[in-house]
Amino acid sequence: MKKYFLYWLFIPIFTIICGVLIGYLDFYIISPKLPFPDACTYHSPEAGTPPFWMKFLYMDDIMHHVGPEPNSNHLIIFIILSIILGIIFSRLVINNFFKFENNN
Repeated sequence: MKKYFLYWLFIPIFTIICGVLIGYLDFYIISPKLPFPDACTYHSPEAGTPPFWMKFLYMDDIMHHVGPEPNSNHLIIFIILSIILGIIFSRLVINNFFKFENNN
């Protein structure tokens, strides 16, 4: 029973920590270094066509502009990745640093 309490305690903590780290990496390190096209629209010939992942994560749905501002797909992937990493890290911490008599 104590192990499940620790899961409920550590999963939100590690999810928030992972979210802050991923957000910092994404918005301050990765996004400024991406080669965004120069023109406003992704389908203009002078801009070239950005790759699919860039259109998926950075394309504005209204103006079809590919720029450094993330869209809703970016946020959904960000949240899912934060939750998955939070669960993984909390399981690693609980299984390696806490010892239980019966494996519950």
